[in-house]
Amino acid sequence: MPTITVYGNDLSPPARAARMVAEAVGLDVDLKRTYPLRGECKKPEYIKKKEPSDELRDNLVDGLETLERFLTTNKFLAGDNLTIADYCCYCTITFLDFPKKGRVDLSKYKNIQRWMDLLQNTSPLFKKYDQIREKAIQKYLEDGKY
Repeated sequence: MPTITVYGNDLSPPARAARMVAEAVGLDVDLKRTYPLRGECKKPEYIKKKEPSDELRDNLVDGLETLERFLTTNKFLAGDNLTIADYCCYCTITFLDFPKKGRVDLSKYKNIQRWMDLLQNTSPLFKKYDQIREKAIQKYLEDGKY
């Protein structure tokens, strides 16, 4: 089976998406773990865990509302079939609640919830990589070395 190399870690939405797509199409993945937060998260400016600005929150809400409207007419992001776009957006959206402080309430976005449930029922990869993400978050919260 062909192998691709992915540079990243289990917290990285792009790295998780790349690994999911590779696995979905039958490629082996050689994960070269990188940890950009190591050491950096110990500096005072990172330890402060500042709240996002109102502008950033507004941009996030605008993006979620656009996605919510888009999913009123589409089963998946690009129509009736699962595509790479679904993997990428799913990994990003499931990262929005990091580090589990309830900053983003996705429950009010019913179409996004439907889509996420559909993805989890369409392919076991979504649940598998959700578990990988959860373990990585726990490790980060426990020791901050992720």
